[in-house]
Amino acid sequence: MLTSNQIRRLQATERWLREIRDSKEFKVLNYCPDVTLGDAIQAVDELLQSHNYCNEKSASFTNNQLQIYLEQKPVMHIRRVKTWREKISSFIQYINRCLPG
Repeated sequence: MLTSNQIRRLQATERWLREIRDSKEFKVLNYCPDVTLGDAIQAVDELLQSHNYCNEKSASFTNNQLQIYLEQKPVMHIRRVKTWREKISSFIQYINRCLPG
């Protein structure tokens, strides 16, 4: 199964390949490699379709809803947890500051 990040990257790759293939600048190059941009677009599209076929969640989205969902950036909340040694050390320091000396 592809992750949502991998799907977003593949969709972006497909859009960029289409933009390059359809641009005037690329057509001027008269470039004829063994594998064309069309082949690359087809490969990416087939990979996305095979993933969508296996993924039950994507079937509940319309194309527009799926695009909006995939364009959302994931949010990661990172929390630092103190080890027990750090807790003991900070407690001892707190006690030393609070005691009249």
